Amino acid sequence: MSVPLHLPLVVDSVGTGYQSVPWLEFFANTGLGLVVLGPDLAVQSLNPMAEQLTGWSAADAVGQDGRTVVVIRSPRHLRLRGLLNRVRAGQAYPCQGEPGQLARLVTRDHTERSVGLQVLAAAPDAPVLLVLQELPHRRLNPHCARDFLAAAGHELRTPLTALRGFADVLVKKPDLPPETRAEFNGIIAGEVARLSQLVDSVLEMSRLEVGAVLPKLGTVAPGAVLEAVLVRYRRLVAQKQIQLAVDLTPNLAELWTDQSRLLRIMEELISNAVKFTPAGGTVKISLNLTEQHLCFVVQDTGPGIPPGDEQRIFDQFYRGKSAVNGAGLGLSLVRGNVELLGGMVSAATAATGGARFEVLLPWEELLPD
Repeated sequence: MSVPLHLPLVVDSVGTGYQSVPWLEFFANTGLGLVVLGPDLAVQSLNPMAEQLTGWSAADAVGQDGRTVVVIRSPRHLRLRGLLNRVRAGQAYPCQGEPGQLARLVTRDHTERSVGLQVLAAAPDAPVLLVLQELPHRRLNPHCARDFLAAAGHELRTPLTALRGFADVLVKKPDLPPETRAEFNGIIAGEVARLSQLVDSVLEMSRLEVGAVLPKLGTVAPGAVLEAVLVRYRRLVAQKQIQLAVDLTPNLAELWTDQSRLLRIMEELISNAVKFTPAGGTVKISLNLTEQHLCFVVQDTGPGIPPGDEQRIFDQFYRGKSAVNGAGLGLSLVRGNVELLGGMVSAATAATGGARFEVLLPWEELLPD
């Protein structure tokens, strides 16, 4: 998730007609945490806000390895570690600044803060500036809350009513035929599973939102993960008479990532596409590796995304006008897991109709240092 960090115009106190804030005054009084690292990545200075955010005093931090002062908990920010390692090794610096990203900063006393993190450097032998901006946790907006109450009321009422009805019959009529009892027990089991899935999704979403989830990293073959997901859906696709078109780059490189999170992303997007695609329609899936990203695209021939909902459909509990079964958590979970892996997800209505979802995972971030 990109986090906009806006640095005000700061110029020297002489030589211009549009003087803003002198450097030293800005460094001392800004609400941004600023940490300056030398070419050897040792801390050269940090301002008062950086002291507050990291829990390190300037006296203790100066001379320490910057990676022990600015500690990022989530592995989705491996690019910071990789960048600093490249700088230390004297390798060519690829750009002028890394984009700001949401991060979990571990303070010196082992508490955590949500921050926006940006890395700025001009060359391998130049100082590195780390910019930290404290961010509040995302709040449930009023639209999401309203939609959740409506969705949850329906989603919970239906299985609970069924559970109560069939359980009452089983208790009050012990002489029911065995086949009828088996049928009722099967229905009850299905409704319990439905409730459990809803509760599990809510809990997972909550843990993702507060940064309580850490990826379990390992070497992953993305093509094999996609195939494992497709195996689960081929029977349903056949039953719905949907055509499945898969474009998979052969011999995709193995990545250092969380297999279960990648599988979750693929499963939710494919499930969503199959759900909204009518009989006789097509679900197109592609998985390719570019120079910078692992690109996963799912496109269906369903009703598409209402104009203006391209971002809102990722909100928690939001259900659009064309929504079918579900509480509106699937796409929120996709976004949460994509961000956990340092990527981006976008949605649009394809030119040929239907919804198109694209996930970009920066493959350099997923490789071990």
